[in-house]
Amino acid sequence: MKKSLLMVAILLIGISSVMAVSNGQVDDGEPAVHPNVGIGCGLTDGEVSGLSVYSGVLIAPDAYLTTARNAYTTQQRMNLGYREYVTFHWFPWDAQVPAQVVEVTGTLIEDGYEYIEEMGGLEAFQSPRPSKAGLGVLYLATPQYDLPIAALPEPGLLDELSAQNGLKDAPITAAGFGIEMHFDPGQGPYFTNWLGARTYATLEYQALGPKFLILSMNEELGNGGVCFGDEGGPNYLDVDGAPVLVALTAFYDSSCRTLSRALRLDTETSQAFLLSALSE
Repeated sequence: MKKSLLMVAILLIGISSVMAVSNGQVDDGEPAVHPNVGIGCGLTDGEVSGLSVYSGVLIAPDAYLTTARNAYTTQQRMNLGYREYVTFHWFPWDAQVPAQVVEVTGTLIEDGYEYIEEMGGLEAFQSPRPSKAGLGVLYLATPQYDLPIAALPEPGLLDELSAQNGLKDAPITAAGFGIEMHFDPGQGPYFTNWLGARTYATLEYQALGPKFLILSMNEELGNGGVCFGDEGGPNYLDVDGAPVLVALTAFYDSSCRTLSRALRLDTETSQAFLLSALSE
């Protein structure tokens, strides 16, 4: 699902790009596969005027989970007097979107997060301080009771599955609003889905670290991937036949073709943050 957001919006907002989904499917069905995956947006005269460069997912009717960087930049804009919104419409440029946006009223950022100013906030694989990545929540003015809530993992779920060899070659479904990156041997890399539509794709388990779930985005092996605009989007693993939100898209290689690192939600620190966020 290497998808992405409108580049004009990225330039106007002045925030560095994050990730998107590739080699996947557009989530435009009725019903949608991932209707609780949203994207930040702005409004001008009642119409969508720009998209933020991140994705996220509902973990409560009024709580939208994303990465700490996304929550941080949202709060910074709110501090400057901007009104921030989230939309769950699969294609935010649709004429009906103004009736489907919800305002952000506040944020919560995981302790220990550090915004890397000298990199413009872009914490990719080459970042010297990826350990400072974290989770964030945007609180919504209007609870979204009509949308499903993502199922969170039990503490230590991925460690337990890994010990049982239950993650080997496991498919992980990622969703988001990023651009889609393609590669043509004759012309090199090129991108589609610039306007930002919700898409989803399957990535393959590679390794498990103390903080990150490492996933393959090798298209030649049939894997999908994430790219600019997908940061903060959910990563699901089927557990006992049901999708569980085990991680959030966080980092990826610059080509959007090799590896994705997703922030684990089953660790002790993540579980403590989620408990705090849902207690607000």
